[in-house]
Amino acid sequence: MMQPDTLSGLFGATRRRGLGYAFAIVELGAAILLTLAPAAKAQDPPLSASLVGEWGGIGGEYGDVWGDGNYAYVCSFGAPRVHIIDISDPSAPFEAARFVAPDQIPARRGLAQGGSAQDVKVAAGLMFVGVDASELPGSNGRTVIADVRDPANPIALTIVDTMDQLGVHNVFYAGGYLYQADTERPIISIVDLTTYDPDNAPSLITTEKWRLTGVGHDSVHDITVKNGRLYAAAWNGGLYVYDVSNIGVAAPVLLGTYPGKATHSVWPTGDGRFVVTGEERSGGGIKVHRVIENVGSITLELTDKLKMKSRDASSVHNQVIAGNRLYNSWYEAGLRVYDIDPQSGLLYFVAAYDTEGGFAGSFYGAWGVYPLLGPDRVLVSDIRSALSIVNVHGQVPCGDLRRLRSVKCKRGRIKAKVLMNDKLRDRQRLTFSFNGVSLDTRVKRRSAKLKHDGGYTGPQTLTLTDPPGCFPPVAVDCG
Repeated sequence: MMQPDTLSGLFGATRRRGLGYAFAIVELGAAILLTLAPAAKAQDPPLSASLVGEWGGIGGEYGDVWGDGNYAYVCSFGAPRVHIIDISDPSAPFEAARFVAPDQIPARRGLAQGGSAQDVKVAAGLMFVGVDASELPGSNGRTVIADVRDPANPIALTIVDTMDQLGVHNVFYAGGYLYQADTERPIISIVDLTTYDPDNAPSLITTEKWRLTGVGHDSVHDITVKNGRLYAAAWNGGLYVYDVSNIGVAAPVLLGTYPGKATHSVWPTGDGRFVVTGEERSGGGIKVHRVIENVGSITLELTDKLKMKSRDASSVHNQVIAGNRLYNSWYEAGLRVYDIDPQSGLLYFVAAYDTEGGFAGSFYGAWGVYPLLGPDRVLVSDIRSALSIVNVHGQVPCGDLRRLRSVKCKRGRIKAKVLMNDKLRDRQRLTFSFNGVSLDTRVKRRSAKLKHDGGYTGPQTLTLTDPPGCFPPVAVDCG
């Protein structure tokens, strides 16, 4: 964990690791921050995205988000609470229910339930709430399973206590197995729920199927399980990938690793050919890794990386990938969306939406993102403003492109340059058509340069096809 050199870094680091904190200290810190903080960062204009609806919360701070059907599930940071939001009309979301994760079942009446709801997943009518209690005296770290077949009436079913009553920072459910990431240790606990019956559920589970140790060397911050592989963000241990395709009878097998610093989040592309990690540290960004298959192992190769200026955002936070489209929650910069080229592994900018114009360097803003309900209903949780529902349409207005110039064709090579009005579309993909061939180029800061040697001859026409209609076709004589 990095050593912060400012008060904002101190409280940001506490939030980043998702640990509990004393509210009196936070209130004091907040007062000092208000005294020392720079002027508030203006809210960035939307880029190829628009707000559909908002749920503003009930006060306090908010953590991760998940979606299922017509409901969003939003964690409360600092409390073992999940807000279940009806988004059947995404323009007018409302709270349908509020679930408090108990520390025993049946819950003790009249006593507060401890811990912080750090993560939530929903699948097959079940909700899994990871409760972190590593720095809250008297609380137990646990995963709570709830019945949400009727999301407006959640029912606590089972406490999973296999983490030695320490923190559960993130959870994942796949193929009938529950995966839990340890807050403070390089451990993943895997629980077999293949025969779990919500109509006859045990109140307590204390037995795990497998325990992975040595996942990095300090802690495991995030886990994602897709297509028989477990991807672990092992903080300063970097990225770890395991084979869990035969988990019913065989322990997970380590396939490969890649070093990293403050590796906080991880998600693979739909085909598993690339894996993206996010590093949550001052100025931390994302890395794209190509997965190279070997016999019984994999090699991870860095294909692209991206970070933002500290004046724009403290750090990246979480990400989810739908197909090859990467959705990031990037603290003060809000939602940032990129395409991962399926061949090169390069990142192309798609859209952005700022959920809150916060103080740059304060580690406030967008915490979680869930795009798997569709690009027109992307869920973004924000630490202070709770939940935004965003339509990521990806359309580039012609007004963002200033001029097409320097169109030349010599010695069979076509060249052109597009000037942009500003730097906001850095890494944006622009697509041309030339001699029946589709050619991509990527914006770098304020311009995009096209260069392609295709052995072209004679009269040709260069057309910018995406975005369409911005410039008239240009006739070119290749000689």
